[in-house]
Amino acid sequence: MKIKLLLLSLIGLIAAPIHYINFRSLQEQVYLMVDFNNFQSNLKTPIELLETFQDKFPTLTNVAMPIKLAKANYYIQNKDYDTALQLIDEGLKKNPFMYLGEYQKGKIFYEKKEFQRAKKFAKIAFDSMPNSPAHATMYQLILGELKDVDELKRVFNLTKHNHNEAVWSNHLYVSSVYDHEKNVYSDSIKTIASEALKLFPNNRIIASSEKVINFGFDIISLANEFDKLANEFYTKKEYDNAISEWKKALNVIPNDEAYYLNIARCLSLLKKFSESNTYLDEIEQKKISSGNGMLEFQKGLNFIDLKRNLLACDYLKKSMELGNPSGTKAFGIYKCY
Repeated sequence: MKIKLLLLSLIGLIAAPIHYINFRSLQEQVYLMVDFNNFQSNLKTPIELLETFQDKFPTLTNVAMPIKLAKANYYIQNKDYDTALQLIDEGLKKNPFMYLGEYQKGKIFYEKKEFQRAKKFAKIAFDSMPNSPAHATMYQLILGELKDVDELKRVFNLTKHNHNEAVWSNHLYVSSVYDHEKNVYSDSIKTIASEALKLFPNNRIIASSEKVINFGFDIISLANEFDKLANEFYTKKEYDNAISEWKKALNVIPNDEAYYLNIARCLSLLKKFSESNTYLDEIEQKKISSGNGMLEFQKGLNFIDLKRNLLACDYLKKSMELGNPSGTKAFGIYKCY
């Protein structure tokens, strides 16, 4: 009897730390799963807290998602792609059957504008789980950048039965921009456009795309619809959604400075100052600046936040010299004289 009690005591002593570690991990997983299920476009848990979360034991959440894959989302959001890719590679070894890692890699390379690499991983994710709306819509965005109309049609044909509004909307807008011969659309895409409008009569992008496809409305009307929707999101401070709509507008009219400036402004409000500057750089590279000093003003503010004050003052001075009142005011506020 004493031996049995001793053995039970030893087992309890050995098991107690394991149960405690599991208990702590379950507490940490609450943060990960709440963000994953409710705030994917704007994860709430701070990186500093996330870094303390255990991921070596246990390695999986209670829904069999590798903890390292869940953590990778935060580094993707923070544009720390190297750390995210390392976590993804390690996480895939624990459970390769969710195809979340491939989706994440597709997203990373899409954000880095490496669209061919993005396509490679997004295709694996989509082909493995074609009924996942997230996998389908990410793949559609990448294919839209590559203007791969044939593959876009394949994706749509495999997913249209799910009647997912985002999938139908993406397909219609990409088709209205690229799937035509000198602005003449096939009967099949016209039929799809009409069906989409019946399924989703309140979707403004589908409504505008259907008009472009079936009635030959000017493509500018479609860009204007994206712009209008983006402004509504901006007013509600939904900056990620606003960026998404202005990017669609850019696909329709790629030389509109205002769309670039609006995206840059949103990114700055999201504290993504370096990424904001990449859109401002594109204005200069494409030589589409209106010369009103707004580009220089926004760059100046970005460099202030990046702690590069001398460069910030150079841009604010240029903005002031171009007669921009905001640039002139900022030049004084930041004592650039």
